[in-house]
Amino acid sequence: MALPNYIDLAIVGAGVQALTLTTHLLQKRAKYDHKFLVFDPSQTWLSQWQQQFAAQQIPSLRSPAVHHPDPNPHQLRTFAEHRHNELFPPYDK
Repeated sequence: MALPNYIDLAIVGAGVQALTLTTHLLQKRAKYDHKFLVFDPSQTWLSQWQQQFAAQQIPSLRSPAVHHPDPNPHQLRTFAEHRHNELFPPYDK
């Protein structure tokens, strides 16, 4: 991948906070598309998160549905409307 000549923002890390920031930036200012780069040695979003979950044998995140990277707290609920077997009480709130 060729690096652009100019970027407005460099995000270091591809963890939960970086994903949240990136999602927020792209939703609030679509003009930032292609004006920032995310740097992470894994080159994959949430790779450390996934490794830590695997090491602790945690098959899925057990948090309320409003705790996710999208700035809209109800977006996960909207996304999962037709995925009835993926959100379980009491985490489906």
